[in-house]
Amino acid sequence: MSNELWNKWSDVHNSPDQQKRIASAKKSACTPVSVDQSACTGTFKGSSGTHTTSLDHCSCVDFNRRKLPCKHMYRLAMELGAFQTDFDSDKSAIVEPIGKREKLSKTIALVETLTADQQKLLLSIARRTSNNAPTTCIKWAPDIPALVDANLIEIVPEFTPCLVKYKKAELFALANSFGLTPDKKLLKPELISYIIENAQDQLLANPLSHTVVRICKHIRRRQVHMYLHRKWDTDDYYDGNVNPCSTPLLETILPDDAVTDLLIQYGYYTPPKD
Repeated sequence: MSNELWNKWSDVHNSPDQQKRIASAKKSACTPVSVDQSACTGTFKGSSGTHTTSLDHCSCVDFNRRKLPCKHMYRLAMELGAFQTDFDSDKSAIVEPIGKREKLSKTIALVETLTADQQKLLLSIARRTSNNAPTTCIKWAPDIPALVDANLIEIVPEFTPCLVKYKKAELFALANSFGLTPDKKLLKPELISYIIENAQDQLLANPLSHTVVRICKHIRRRQVHMYLHRKWDTDDYYDGNVNPCSTPLLETILPDDAVTDLLIQYGYYTPPKD
């Protein structure tokens, strides 16, 4: 049944616009909330809301404007086997509707209770993540628990990116500390897979040198990133003699927007007089 419904679109997939939607559909951020295999339907979440999707219709704006398969329809076809290709799945990467996110002013009030080092760590995490790549692997730092306790970031139990940071000898030592005795001939990728397969509980219970984190879904990541960027970063440039110069962004002219309004509210920025 799914192939019959999907075949009506067989002539459109090769256009550049459709190829962009296919690429988006493959990403973990397009993981469906649920799929009904018998009814050939699915439910998806995104920044604009929750969408009900079938192989010939979707409630999202993109389909209703273009009347051609959107990324949700492509992803549903992939999940049902009607569109054969590889794709990434990760429930934790599903984007929550913006309406459910916390007000920026409330988040910034919490951010302002953090130390300078904690704020800069949060800035680093925000800078390294996006809607399409919501997680990042960072070196373990004492300030991470403070950001977790503040409900600003969360630790994601993904171990491969963390173990890749180890040297091979360190991986063998780690495996031995877990009571494992891997074959010394194992290549590094094989050794990582061996540890993950045989020491899930130990990996969860013991801190590694690195950890995978993401900004909590209720946080307006882009605006928090911009607030901390303007507060802590500099404008780097070269003068007329090609000497490197640096000016704090707070000493430059900032855009007139909600982020700058909060910097003014907390006394970090004074707009230039007309």
